[in-house]
Amino acid sequence: MLWGRSGNECAFPECPRELVADLGGYTEDDSGVGVTLGEEAHIIAENDGGPRADPRMPKPERDSYANMILLCEEHHKVIDSANGKFFSVDQLLVMKSEHEERVKRQRDRHSQERQAKDENMAALLSEWERQVLLDDWDAWTSWLLSPHPRMTSERFSHLQNSHTWVKSRFFPPGDYRQLARAFKNFSLAWGDLMQFLDIHFKNARWDPRQLELHAKYKEIPWDPPMYERLGKEFDDNCDIVHLLTMQTSAAANFLLSAVRESFDPVYRFDIGFITVTRGPDEMLRFQHYRPEYSADDLKREFPYLGMDKLVEGLRD
Repeated sequence: MLWGRSGNECAFPECPRELVADLGGYTEDDSGVGVTLGEEAHIIAENDGGPRADPRMPKPERDSYANMILLCEEHHKVIDSANGKFFSVDQLLVMKSEHEERVKRQRDRHSQERQAKDENMAALLSEWERQVLLDDWDAWTSWLLSPHPRMTSERFSHLQNSHTWVKSRFFPPGDYRQLARAFKNFSLAWGDLMQFLDIHFKNARWDPRQLELHAKYKEIPWDPPMYERLGKEFDDNCDIVHLLTMQTSAAANFLLSAVRESFDPVYRFDIGFITVTRGPDEMLRFQHYRPEYSADDLKREFPYLGMDKLVEGLRD
């Protein structure tokens, strides 16, 4: 109780010393080993002849929390010098009380600051969920993972606007360093996906309310060589949309993990990670995935490799 309420600090006024130190600051051999610098000083002496002694005080009470004050070695000697004549019991009780009250106020302020940070973080995450349609992730990505990627005009407009929002966000340093890394990684993947869709999606000929991956080979007069070239271009772009969608989904799951590890252990606990659906294939079957980064991916500062590396990998 004494150490906790004293905040690991000497109670003597304006003494800056912390009372537990890490030996790693002094020697390489003992890194991580702690050393105690503080001393539990008696206000009324433990022995009848000691500083500020009171023989009437029961011995069990002399070692109680109420009769102890936490000090550094120097100030322990100061208050006990000349057998305690310069510091009375009342002075030391006031010193202890004021110090512990100051520590409590600091903790309350830090608690309030932390609460404000947590509330801001929760609001930021809630808006991120809305911007990227996280609750409908499987629904809208399934259209991108189809043989001919497409999306409604309304949803496309919403997601394109979200690109600016995601790009302009930042997470504060300190406690949220891992979260900031994961969000930056998501921002990179999200930006590449949205930019690629913006360039290569066109209004669908069969429904003005839909946009789809531009299939130029369907719009030309009969020209076998050009048809083959544009057909391959469409297939390559389709592969890129699929790959970017999977990579962005992995980035979203990486961010969800970072939130749980550094902010809220039960964040979206009832929903879990996001999944995606791909298909139908030639057999009209759909496949379900939970995209995640590999252990090697996570060793990099940003697990997402970037557009150039992804395209290079497809060509290989």
